[in-house]
Amino acid sequence: MGEKSRETGEQGEKLVRRLLDVMGWTPVESNLTINCARPARHAQKEGSTRQTHGIDFFYSYRSPLVEFTEKIVSISVKSTSKAYKSSLSTDFRSYVTDACQAVECLQHSQKLADIKLSRRGDVVHYDACSVIFFLSLREDGTGDVRIKLWNINIPTDLKFSSIQLVDNAAASFIYDTIKYAEDNYKSFEFDYYLLSQNYRDDSIPYSSRIMPAEFLTSPLIYLRLETASGESAFCISTNEPFERENFQRLLNLATDLTRKLSKRLTFLYRSYNEANDRSTVDSVLAMEGERASGLIVTVAQLGQDFRSLLSD
Repeated sequence: MGEKSRETGEQGEKLVRRLLDVMGWTPVESNLTINCARPARHAQKEGSTRQTHGIDFFYSYRSPLVEFTEKIVSISVKSTSKAYKSSLSTDFRSYVTDACQAVECLQHSQKLADIKLSRRGDVVHYDACSVIFFLSLREDGTGDVRIKLWNINIPTDLKFSSIQLVDNAAASFIYDTIKYAEDNYKSFEFDYYLLSQNYRDDSIPYSSRIMPAEFLTSPLIYLRLETASGESAFCISTNEPFERENFQRLLNLATDLTRKLSKRLTFLYRSYNEANDRSTVDSVLAMEGERASGLIVTVAQLGQDFRSLLSD
Protein backbone atom coordinates (compact mmCIF):
# COMPACT_ATOMS: atom_id res chain seq x y z
CA MET A 1 0.00 0.00 0.00
CA GLY A 2 2.85 2.38 0.88
CA GLU A 3 4.65 1.67 -2.39
CA LYS A 4 1.50 2.32 -4.39
CA SER A 5 0.94 5.61 -2.56
CA ARG A 6 4.53 6.69 -3.22
CA GLU A 7 4.23 5.85 -6.90
CA THR A 8 0.98 7.82 -7.17
CA GLY A 9 2.64 10.80 -5.51
CA GLU A 10 5.57 10.67 -7.91
CA GLN A 11 3.26 10.43 -10.91
CA GLY A 12 1.27 13.39 -9.65
CA GLU A 13 4.40 15.52 -9.24
CA LYS A 14 5.63 14.49 -12.70
CA LEU A 15 2.30 15.50 -14.20
CA VAL A 16 2.25 18.87 -12.44
CA ARG A 17 5.84 19.65 -13.43
CA ARG A 18 4.99 19.08 -17.09
CA LEU A 19 1.84 21.15 -16.82
CA LEU A 20 3.87 23.98 -15.26
CA ASP A 21 6.27 23.73 -18.20
CA VAL A 22 3.53 24.29 -20.78
CA MET A 23 2.24 27.19 -18.66
CA GLY A 24 5.65 28.84 -19.02
CA TRP A 25 6.54 28.35 -15.36
CA THR A 26 10.10 27.29 -15.94
CA PRO A 27 12.44 26.68 -14.33
CA VAL A 28 10.67 25.71 -11.12
CA GLU A 29 12.39 24.58 -7.96
CA SER A 30 11.24 21.26 -6.52
CA ASN A 31 11.27 19.74 -3.04
CA LEU A 32 12.14 22.99 -1.30
CA THR A 33 12.56 22.86 2.49
CA ILE A 34 12.20 25.99 4.61
CA ASN A 35 12.51 26.53 8.34
CA CYS A 36 9.31 26.85 10.32
CA ALA A 37 8.91 30.32 11.81
CA ARG A 38 6.03 29.22 14.08
CA PRO A 39 7.23 25.90 15.61
CA ALA A 40 4.58 25.65 18.31
CA ARG A 41 1.62 27.01 16.36
CA HIS A 42 2.40 24.80 13.35
CA ALA A 43 3.06 21.65 15.36
CA GLN A 44 1.58 18.54 13.75
CA LYS A 45 1.12 16.77 17.09
CA GLU A 46 0.16 18.13 20.48
CA GLY A 47 3.18 18.74 22.68
CA SER A 48 5.64 18.77 19.77
CA THR A 49 7.18 21.51 17.65
CA ARG A 50 7.59 21.78 13.91
CA GLN A 51 11.02 22.43 12.47
CA THR A 52 10.49 22.65 8.70
CA HIS A 53 7.95 22.83 5.88
CA GLY A 54 8.23 21.04 2.56
CA ILE A 55 7.15 22.74 -0.67
CA ASP A 56 6.68 20.48 -3.71
CA PHE A 57 7.33 23.24 -6.27
CA PHE A 58 8.31 26.87 -5.97
CA TYR A 59 8.11 29.56 -8.64
CA SER A 60 8.42 33.33 -8.64
CA TYR A 61 7.92 35.81 -11.45
CA ARG A 62 7.37 39.51 -12.06
CA SER A 63 3.62 40.03 -11.94
CA PRO A 64 2.24 41.28 -15.27
CA LEU A 65 -1.00 42.32 -13.57
CA VAL A 66 0.10 44.39 -10.57
CA GLU A 67 2.76 47.07 -10.86
CA PHE A 68 6.15 46.67 -9.15
CA THR A 69 5.14 43.29 -7.72
CA GLU A 70 6.87 39.92 -7.57
CA LYS A 71 4.52 36.93 -7.43
CA ILE A 72 5.74 34.20 -5.07
CA VAL A 73 4.01 30.85 -5.62
CA SER A 74 4.18 27.86 -3.27
CA ILE A 75 2.82 24.75 -5.01
CA SER A 76 1.52 21.66 -3.24
CA VAL A 77 0.66 18.47 -5.14
CA LYS A 78 -1.97 16.02 -3.92
CA SER A 79 -2.83 13.11 -6.20
CA THR A 80 -4.88 9.96 -6.04
CA SER A 81 -5.07 6.86 -8.22
CA LYS A 82 -8.78 6.65 -7.43
CA ALA A 83 -11.76 8.77 -8.38
CA TYR A 84 -12.45 11.79 -6.20
CA LYS A 85 -14.23 10.91 -2.98
CA SER A 86 -17.77 12.15 -2.51
CA SER A 87 -16.79 13.93 0.71
CA LEU A 88 -13.55 15.93 0.63
CA SER A 89 -13.93 18.47 3.41
CA THR A 90 -11.64 16.77 5.93
CA ASP A 91 -8.87 16.08 3.41
CA PHE A 92 -9.03 19.54 1.90
CA ARG A 93 -9.00 21.28 5.28
CA SER A 94 -5.75 19.43 6.02
CA TYR A 95 -4.29 20.36 2.61
CA VAL A 96 -5.18 24.02 3.09
CA THR A 97 -3.69 24.11 6.59
CA ASP A 98 -0.36 22.65 5.43
CA ALA A 99 -0.20 24.89 2.36
CA CYS A 100 -1.04 28.10 4.20
CA GLN A 101 1.39 27.42 7.03
CA ALA A 102 4.14 26.83 4.47
CA VAL A 103 3.39 30.16 2.77
CA GLU A 104 3.32 31.96 6.11
CA CYS A 105 6.81 30.69 6.93
CA LEU A 106 8.02 31.24 3.38
CA GLN A 107 7.53 34.96 3.94
CA HIS A 108 10.03 34.79 6.84
CA SER A 109 12.48 32.51 5.03
CA GLN A 110 15.97 32.97 3.68
CA LYS A 111 14.56 32.02 0.29
CA LEU A 112 12.39 35.13 0.13
CA ALA A 113 15.21 37.25 1.55
CA ASP A 114 17.43 36.12 -1.34
CA ILE A 115 14.71 36.97 -3.88
CA LYS A 116 14.25 40.43 -2.36
CA LEU A 117 17.98 41.04 -2.55
CA SER A 118 18.07 40.10 -6.24
CA ARG A 119 15.05 42.31 -7.04
CA ARG A 120 16.15 45.30 -4.94
CA GLY A 121 15.23 48.59 -6.57
CA ASP A 122 13.03 46.89 -9.12
CA VAL A 123 10.17 45.48 -7.02
CA VAL A 124 8.22 47.11 -4.20
CA HIS A 125 5.66 44.43 -3.29
CA TYR A 126 5.90 40.67 -2.80
CA ASP A 127 2.66 38.72 -3.15
CA ALA A 128 2.94 35.18 -1.77
CA CYS A 129 0.19 32.76 -2.67
CA SER A 130 -0.48 29.05 -2.36
CA VAL A 131 -1.60 26.71 -5.13
CA ILE A 132 -2.87 23.20 -4.45
CA PHE A 133 -2.99 20.75 -7.36
CA PHE A 134 -5.48 18.05 -6.33
CA LEU A 135 -5.55 15.53 -9.18
CA SER A 136 -7.12 12.15 -9.88
CA LEU A 137 -4.94 10.01 -12.14
CA ARG A 138 -7.78 7.68 -13.09
CA GLU A 139 -8.74 7.81 -16.77
CA ASP A 140 -12.33 8.58 -15.77
CA GLY A 141 -11.26 10.91 -12.96
CA THR A 142 -12.88 14.11 -14.17
CA GLY A 143 -15.05 16.80 -12.71
CA ASP A 144 -14.88 19.94 -10.67
CA VAL A 145 -14.35 19.08 -7.00
CA ARG A 146 -14.49 22.77 -6.06
CA ILE A 147 -18.29 22.66 -6.09
CA LYS A 148 -18.08 20.17 -3.21
CA LEU A 149 -16.02 22.56 -1.13
CA TRP A 150 -17.96 25.81 -1.37
CA ASN A 151 -19.02 25.67 2.29
CA ILE A 152 -15.85 24.26 3.82
CA ASN A 153 -14.80 25.79 7.15
CA ILE A 154 -11.17 26.85 6.82
CA PRO A 155 -9.39 27.42 10.16
CA THR A 156 -9.65 31.10 11.02
CA ASP A 157 -6.10 31.36 12.37
CA LEU A 158 -4.49 30.66 8.98
CA LYS A 159 -2.63 33.59 7.44
CA PHE A 160 -2.58 33.83 3.63
CA SER A 161 -3.39 36.31 0.86
CA SER A 162 -4.85 33.79 -1.58
CA ILE A 163 -5.09 30.08 -2.16
CA GLN A 164 -6.12 28.35 -5.36
CA LEU A 165 -7.28 24.79 -5.95
CA VAL A 166 -6.50 23.23 -9.31
CA ASP A 167 -8.49 20.02 -9.79
CA ASN A 168 -8.89 17.85 -12.87
CA ALA A 169 -11.42 20.20 -14.43
CA ALA A 170 -9.17 23.24 -14.04
CA ALA A 171 -6.03 21.36 -15.17
CA SER A 172 -7.83 20.06 -18.25
CA PHE A 173 -9.08 23.53 -19.16
CA ILE A 174 -5.58 25.03 -18.91
CA TYR A 175 -3.93 22.21 -20.84
CA ASP A 176 -6.61 22.04 -23.53
CA THR A 177 -6.38 25.78 -24.16
CA ILE A 178 -2.59 25.75 -24.49
CA LYS A 179 -2.61 22.58 -26.59
CA TYR A 180 -5.12 24.06 -29.03
CA ALA A 181 -2.97 27.18 -29.44
CA GLU A 182 0.19 25.12 -29.96
CA ASP A 183 -1.43 22.79 -32.50
CA ASN A 184 -3.25 25.42 -34.57
CA TYR A 185 -1.10 28.54 -34.52
CA LYS A 186 2.51 29.50 -35.20
CA SER A 187 2.89 31.04 -31.75
CA PHE A 188 0.87 32.33 -28.84
CA GLU A 189 1.11 34.40 -25.67
CA PHE A 190 -1.15 34.89 -22.68
CA ASP A 191 -2.86 38.25 -22.83
CA TYR A 192 -3.07 40.30 -19.63
CA TYR A 193 -4.58 43.55 -20.86
CA LEU A 194 -8.10 43.05 -19.49
CA LEU A 195 -6.90 42.07 -16.00
CA SER A 196 -3.96 44.41 -15.63
CA GLN A 197 -3.81 46.74 -12.65
CA ASN A 198 -0.55 48.22 -13.91
CA TYR A 199 -0.64 51.96 -14.56
CA ARG A 200 2.95 53.08 -13.93
CA ASP A 201 5.31 50.13 -14.44
CA ASP A 202 6.54 50.34 -18.04
CA SER A 203 8.87 47.37 -17.63
CA ILE A 204 6.18 44.68 -17.82
CA PRO A 205 4.36 43.68 -21.01
CA TYR A 206 0.67 43.09 -21.66
CA SER A 207 1.37 39.59 -22.99
CA SER A 208 3.98 36.84 -22.69
CA ARG A 209 4.38 33.04 -22.56
CA ILE A 210 4.08 33.04 -18.75
CA MET A 211 0.57 32.26 -17.59
CA PRO A 212 -0.30 34.37 -14.54
CA ALA A 213 -1.41 32.50 -11.42
CA GLU A 214 -4.71 34.37 -11.61
CA PHE A 215 -5.62 32.28 -14.69
CA LEU A 216 -5.33 28.99 -12.77
CA THR A 217 -8.93 29.04 -11.60
CA SER A 218 -10.39 31.64 -13.95
CA PRO A 219 -13.32 30.65 -16.22
CA LEU A 220 -11.66 32.67 -19.01
CA ILE A 221 -8.15 32.57 -20.48
CA TYR A 222 -7.06 35.27 -22.96
CA LEU A 223 -4.47 34.60 -25.67
CA ARG A 224 -2.73 36.50 -28.43
CA LEU A 225 -2.20 34.21 -31.42
CA GLU A 226 -0.05 34.38 -34.55
CA THR A 227 -1.17 32.47 -37.65
CA ALA A 228 1.18 30.63 -40.00
CA SER A 229 1.00 33.65 -42.36
CA GLY A 230 1.99 36.03 -39.58
CA GLU A 231 -1.45 37.53 -38.93
CA SER A 232 -2.53 38.26 -35.38
CA ALA A 233 -5.62 36.88 -33.68
CA PHE A 234 -7.22 37.28 -30.28
CA CYS A 235 -8.59 34.26 -28.42
CA ILE A 236 -10.91 33.79 -25.47
CA SER A 237 -11.04 30.28 -24.06
CA THR A 238 -13.82 29.50 -21.60
CA ASN A 239 -14.82 26.55 -19.47
CA GLU A 240 -18.42 27.74 -19.56
CA PRO A 241 -20.89 25.86 -21.80
CA PHE A 242 -21.59 27.15 -25.28
CA GLU A 243 -24.84 29.11 -25.27
CA ARG A 244 -26.13 31.89 -27.44
CA GLU A 245 -26.05 34.53 -24.68
CA ASN A 246 -22.59 33.46 -23.54
CA PHE A 247 -21.15 33.65 -27.06
CA GLN A 248 -22.72 37.04 -27.69
CA ARG A 249 -21.23 38.39 -24.46
CA LEU A 250 -17.73 37.10 -25.27
CA LEU A 251 -17.97 38.36 -28.85
CA ASN A 252 -18.77 41.85 -27.60
CA LEU A 253 -15.92 41.66 -25.09
CA ALA A 254 -13.45 40.56 -27.76
CA THR A 255 -14.48 43.21 -30.27
CA ASP A 256 -14.23 45.93 -27.61
CA LEU A 257 -10.70 44.82 -26.74
CA THR A 258 -9.39 44.36 -30.29
CA ARG A 259 -11.42 46.81 -32.36
CA LYS A 260 -8.36 48.26 -34.09
CA LEU A 261 -5.89 45.44 -33.53
CA SER A 262 -7.23 42.24 -35.05
CA LYS A 263 -10.09 41.07 -37.21
CA ARG A 264 -9.43 37.44 -36.33
CA LEU A 265 -11.20 36.19 -33.21
CA THR A 266 -11.11 32.67 -31.80
CA PHE A 267 -13.43 31.32 -29.12
CA LEU A 268 -12.81 27.97 -27.42
CA TYR A 269 -15.50 25.98 -25.62
CA ARG A 270 -15.50 22.52 -24.13
CA SER A 271 -19.10 21.84 -25.13
CA TYR A 272 -19.10 23.37 -28.64
CA ASN A 273 -20.30 21.14 -31.50
CA GLU A 274 -19.71 22.51 -35.00
CA ALA A 275 -22.59 20.60 -36.57
CA ASN A 276 -25.15 21.69 -33.98
CA ASP A 277 -23.90 25.11 -32.91
CA ARG A 278 -22.48 26.83 -36.02
CA SER A 279 -25.92 28.15 -36.96
CA THR A 280 -26.07 29.92 -33.58
CA VAL A 281 -22.68 31.52 -34.23
CA ASP A 282 -23.78 32.72 -37.67
CA SER A 283 -27.06 34.07 -36.27
CA VAL A 284 -25.28 36.09 -33.56
CA LEU A 285 -22.80 37.51 -36.09
CA ALA A 286 -25.67 38.51 -38.37
CA MET A 287 -27.48 40.25 -35.53
CA GLU A 288 -24.35 42.22 -34.63
CA GLY A 289 -24.47 43.79 -38.08
CA GLU A 290 -21.79 46.42 -38.72
CA ARG A 291 -20.11 45.69 -35.40
CA ALA A 292 -19.18 42.22 -36.67
CA SER A 293 -18.54 43.28 -40.25
CA GLY A 294 -15.20 42.05 -41.53
CA LEU A 295 -14.53 39.79 -38.56
CA ILE A 296 -13.08 36.34 -39.14
CA VAL A 297 -14.52 34.29 -36.29
CA THR A 298 -13.44 30.78 -35.35
CA VAL A 299 -15.29 28.78 -32.70
CA ALA A 300 -13.80 25.44 -31.72
CA GLN A 301 -14.11 22.68 -29.17
CA LEU A 302 -11.54 21.86 -26.54
CA GLY A 303 -10.85 18.17 -26.12
CA GLN A 304 -7.49 16.99 -24.82
CA ASP A 305 -6.59 15.10 -21.63
CA PHE A 306 -3.92 16.73 -19.45
CA ARG A 307 -2.91 13.28 -18.16
CA SER A 308 -1.43 12.54 -21.60
CA LEU A 309 1.51 14.64 -20.35
CA LEU A 310 2.58 11.56 -18.40
CA SER A 311 3.31 9.71 -21.66
CA ASP A 312 5.24 12.53 -23.36
